[in-house]
Amino acid sequence: LVEFIKHGTNGPNWVYSSVPLTVANRFDMASSKGKFINKELNSFPHGPAGDADAHLFNRTPDNSQK
Repeated sequence: LVEFIKHGTNGPNWVYSSVPLTVANRFDMASSKGKFINKELNSFPHGPAGDADAHLFNRTPDNSQK
């Protein structure tokens, strides 16, 4: 499971499910997150992150990081 947190931009954060660890690690190292998302992550189930996803990312439901 990968969460893309958009710092300083409008709109929801996004959650990508069923992402293998190897792909998640490559995303973490990617110099362009947007290009990686378009090329790799958009092929996985994804959608806007909601409060119900907060427990998966060790954050509070209001999108603030712990």
